[in-house]
Amino acid sequence: MNWTQNRKEIKLISRQMYKSTAHVSVWASFVIFLVLMALPAIIRNIFTPVVDVTDLLEAYTSAADPEAISAIYSELLLELFTGRNIALMIAIFLVCTLIQGPITMGAAGFFNGVSRGQQLKITSVFSWFKNSRMALKAFWLTLLIYIIEAAFFFVLYMLPFVLLMVMGMLSFPPVIMIPIFVFSILVCLFFLLVLITRLGLAVYIMAILDCKVGKAIGGAFKITRGRTAFETFLFTLSFIGYILLCIITFGAGMIFLMPYFMTAHCIYTRRLLYRAGMIICE
Repeated sequence: MNWTQNRKEIKLISRQMYKSTAHVSVWASFVIFLVLMALPAIIRNIFTPVVDVTDLLEAYTSAADPEAISAIYSELLLELFTGRNIALMIAIFLVCTLIQGPITMGAAGFFNGVSRGQQLKITSVFSWFKNSRMALKAFWLTLLIYIIEAAFFFVLYMLPFVLLMVMGMLSFPPVIMIPIFVFSILVCLFFLLVLITRLGLAVYIMAILDCKVGKAIGGAFKITRGRTAFETFLFTLSFIGYILLCIITFGAGMIFLMPYFMTAHCIYTRRLLYRAGMIICE
């Protein structure tokens, strides 16, 4: 079976599973959506430091002298990013991750069960909160994914500007520099998206194998080596229409997309694990 047939088959099976469990899956998706989106937003709104910078913003917008603008901008950053504020923002991020990690793992586990035809209760999405070991494992996996993505984002973000600086030092004309600069940004963005889709499988791997964090991350890279990395990107990209619909509906469409999307990715991940010899059956 070629790749296109494999992708179509996975999505067909996922739609069938979704239809047969829609009454539970949609409600479970609604609960997950509330916890992932609403709860962290509430925490951020309550605890995010509020700094009165009205006077500085007015001075910044009315300033005409470049040196004055630079001085006001530096003062504005110092007001916003004090040591206390930074510590508080890091604490908020960690608390949100502590909530998002286990609920994301619970969602992956729930829809992995759906993809296997299991009858599950909505409360199954909270299964990773059962004990501290499972919750911390989910937290560390989510945090490590964030760190890896942030590190790659920084490196790939800097590369086009390094290339631009080198071309400037070599006195390249603007007519050549600008197209190369834009093209390098698009290439870096492509590699970043491929990385994100590959790393995203680590969540499903942990849900399927109940393995350690390192094995989940390493497994995500192992099963998506070579051409499979691009195929994984294309598989996720094939849901772009549904994702755009979610954006148009301000995220509400996620309630109906999540069961289909996650069920399909669970089936896809199991097939890659089977192909890599990490499980004995799909």
